[in-house]
Amino acid sequence: MCYISDHIFPGTTGKTFLMSADRTTDYKFVQNVLNGFPGISSVELNDEKFPCELVIHASTPIAIKDVQRQMSNYGFHAFPKSSLLHF
Repeated sequence: MCYISDHIFPGTTGKTFLMSADRTTDYKFVQNVLNGFPGISSVELNDEKFPCELVIHASTPIAIKDVQRQMSNYGFHAFPKSSLLHF
């Protein structure tokens, strides 16, 4: 992998992740946890799909592995959605 594909960069597009949570209470919990993470400016949820999609917007470059580590601390998993992954 390279620096560009391994990081979330500031901007309006953000990075989309698939999340392992399956309840609305879990979605809101994860959203609150990630909003408190340094460098994340906002987190949007799309819970109409399963698995739930998160769009994370950053104010500074953030490593994807740091976001995944933060979520795994609370028992959830997040996978970056790419053009090769279609649900």
